[in-house]
Amino acid sequence: MFDKRRAHALQNAAMTYALHGWPVTPLGSDGLRLNPTFVYTADDVADAGWWDEPDACQLGVMCTSFDVLRVPSPDGASIWRTLGPSCITAKFRRSANARLHWLFFLERGSIRQRPLGTSRALLCGSDQYVIMPPSETELTGRVHWVVPPNQAQWQPYRRHDIFDRLGIAS
Repeated sequence: MFDKRRAHALQNAAMTYALHGWPVTPLGSDGLRLNPTFVYTADDVADAGWWDEPDACQLGVMCTSFDVLRVPSPDGASIWRTLGPSCITAKFRRSANARLHWLFFLERGSIRQRPLGTSRALLCGSDQYVIMPPSETELTGRVHWVVPPNQAQWQPYRRHDIFDRLGIAS
């Protein structure tokens, strides 16, 4: 059932993301893009007609200026306790009984894809999108901010380990 308030909340969130340079895309209830060519910037979010489409019930952001690391619990919770409010973070469950998944917004290239192949983490990069708050469906559950972008000044997390501080990180 189409919910006008929900559509308005998605539109407001999309406008906020787009105004900060995060291109947005409408997603269907299955979490997939409704049309691969629909990617909006701030100039066209307000006029986009998909806000009134019943199928557009989720919002995605294209990972064009940052990477997003998706990590299931308990590892995700452990990372969040370490990073705290310095890293833009969201979380969601795929269903009531499913494991919690954490989304960490990172400076592009700060983590290489290769080491993640052996873990349960998934790195989303430049040609991909992530489901964003206030999205909510039976498939993805509700996506919540843990550390909203404005709390981290809309900056993806930049690693600050010992090698970074010494200036010898690759």
